[in-house]
Amino acid sequence: GYTIPQLPPGLTLTQTIVLGILNSIANFLIAAGIILAIITIVISGIMFFWAKSDTEAKNAKGWFKNGIIGAFVILAVGVIINTIKIIVEGGFF
Repeated sequence: GYTIPQLPPGLTLTQTIVLGILNSIANFLIAAGIILAIITIVISGIMFFWAKSDTEAKNAKGWFKNGIIGAFVILAVGVIINTIKIIVEGGFF
C-alpha cells in the first residue's frame, strides 16, 4: 500500500518553448564549433612553428586535423538543429 504523490503543477510545454530551447542549443553549438576551430588553428600553428623535429611537426598537423574535424562536427550538429527548428516553425518552405 504505497501511493505515489501527485506532481506539482508545472510549466506547460508549448511549441514556442521547445523552439526557444532548440534555438539556444543550436546557437551554442554553432558558437562552440567556431571557437573550437579558432583555438585549434592558433594552438596547432604555435605547435608547428615551435616544432623542433619532424615528429613534433606531424603531431601539430594531427592536432590540427582532429581539432578541425571535431569543430566542424559540432558546428554541423548546430546547423542541423537550427534547420530542424526552421522547418518546424514553417519558415523553410
